[in-house]
Formats: sequence, C-alpha cells, structure tokens
Amino acid sequence: MKKVAGRLRLELAQYREVESFAQFGSELDETTQRQIARGVRVVEVLKQDQYAPMHVMDQVIQIFAAVNGFLDDLEVSDIKRFDRELLEYIRNAEQELRDELVEKLDIDDELTEKLKKAITAFKKTFASSAVLSEKGRGEASESEGPGEGPGGEAEQSIEKKGPEESES
Repeated sequence: MKKVAGRLRLELAQYREVESFAQFGSELDETTQRQIARGVRVVEVLKQDQYAPMHVMDQVIQIFAAVNGFLDDLEVSDIKRFDRELLEYIRNAEQELRDELVEKLDIDDELTEKLKKAITAFKKTFASSAVLSEKGRGEASESEGPGEGPGGEAEQSIEKKGPEESES
C-alpha cells in the first residue's frame, strides 16, 4: 500500500499544482494537459460511496490502475463503472492474484507485472459508455424492418403513388 500511496501523493501534488496554474487561463502544453487529465481521474478513483467500506486490497488495485495510466484513455464518467467491474473481474478471474496481494501486503516487481497483465486483460473487455451507446443506437436502427421506420418499403410505396393512383 505504501508504494502505491507514495505514487498517489506525487500524482495528486502535481495535479493540484498544475490545476492552480491552469486556472490563470494560459495555454497548456500536452504534458500538462495529460497531468491534469490523470489528476481528475485519480480524484475520481478516490471518491467512495458513503457507508460503503472497501477492502484495502481493492483500494490498492484501483489506485494502482489510476497511477499507472490505465484510466488515462477512459471518460471520467466511466471510471466508477470501470473500477467496480475491474474489482469484480479480479475477484472472479484473478482470485489467486488478489490472494497473493493480501498475503504479501507488498507489490514487488513480479506482482506488479501480474497486476498490469490482469488489468490489461480486463481493459480489453471493458466497453466505455460511448461504445455502449453506439451499440444501442446501431441495434435500434438495424432492428427496424421494411416499412417500420423512416424510409421503409411501406412508406416508399405510398410516396410512389400519384394522385390519380391513390384509392378514394
């Protein structure tokens, strides 16, 4: 926990410093923008629901993912769901890894690599909200059969009839 917390303190300190500097409205270089984006994500990870205590190892896994850049390409709105689903994945698919973390209470190089591998594997299966909403819209438009939606056959056949062909 101390190793992860140390990096967390550093990330947060850098974020707070750059955030206060950015408030003055000056243009920010790409590195500074990335620091701010990561800081926002780290702060989001640290938010915990009231009356919902978390196991220390779950917190370590979440913070590890944040300070190692696994959340950098996610939308801030997806972070809570990502964390929740990541912990569920670790508990189900990587239980041995979690048990090893609890047993050792330290993250050595070997455990770091295992944890990075597990988070990477999970991230390949994680769908962001943008992807989910795109799938939802795509399925809705594909499910409209002929004549059921805009431009369907029934609608087109009505348009083709002229005034003399329409039924009275």
